Amino acid sequence: MKGVSLLNLCLFLVFLVSCSPSEELQEDVIPLVYVELVQPWESEKVPYEKLKNYVEDEKFSNMLFADNSGWILDILVTKTSMVKGGEALVRIDPRDVRLSDSAARFKFEAARARLESQEADFVRFTELKRKNFISEADWQNKRALLLSQRAEFEDLADRLGVISVRAFSSGRVKNIFVEVGEYVVVGQKIITLVGKKGAVDKNAEVFSLTKKSQSSGVKVPLSALIEGNKVMVLITEKSEANIRNKGLGITSIRNVSLGQRNEKSVQILEGVELGELVVAVGAHLLSDDQKVRFFR
Repeated sequence: MKGVSLLNLCLFLVFLVSCSPSEELQEDVIPLVYVELVQPWESEKVPYEKLKNYVEDEKFSNMLFADNSGWILDILVTKTSMVKGGEALVRIDPRDVRLSDSAARFKFEAARARLESQEADFVRFTELKRKNFISEADWQNKRALLLSQRAEFEDLADRLGVISVRAFSSGRVKNIFVEVGEYVVVGQKIITLVGKKGAVDKNAEVFSLTKKSQSSGVKVPLSALIEGNKVMVLITEKSEANIRNKGLGITSIRNVSLGQRNEKSVQILEGVELGELVVAVGAHLLSDDQKVRFFR
């Protein structure tokens, strides 16, 4: 009797093992996110000579241009302001505000409020120093604190992806062509500077912008952007058969350099090539190095 029971138990175990799914089948039943992909298409190419003539024209030789598309976040100067070379004049937020990280936005606003508070304190300290109510040492300490706060803010702005348009030499602000909240595109004129002798020298930065703008790049749907300056590229298996049969891929976040955009698409100057696969919708819901199924 015991022998029969032992035999039945063995047969039952064999039955369970035979019914267990294989590792391959287990892998197949893992729920994966389905994503919609798009292949970037070629963007229009702007003739280099046209751009070269544009920036070399005398009336444009003392202008600052936007080197990234985005929204004007801050204008840090006014007409007739005196500026130094390297000083930030305008800040541009390249991110799509509908997809921007609210936590990052709060960090930026809090840091800006702290900087504005320090700047107001410095104005007050300067007035007190003028009236001999505080010492030179106290004023210098406040100035050092302000410079430190300003450097921290600039560092945070850079890390959050905010673009600063800076003066390429010392001069006076003659014209400001943009307003806070306005959307600008690459190459759009921002500010005119006038140097001590009437105009600032032409600078290599203008020509680096020219070379950057002449690149045709590629275009993707505007919905593919995440955080305003990134896209999610899909890395697929090398085997074409495997791609057709399973439609599997691994996500990879890619930083990109943007050009012009409209309500439907955005130009990518650097970061994505023709033939690559980009997540068209919902990329902000995915994580880097995530396994997904795709359809096109």
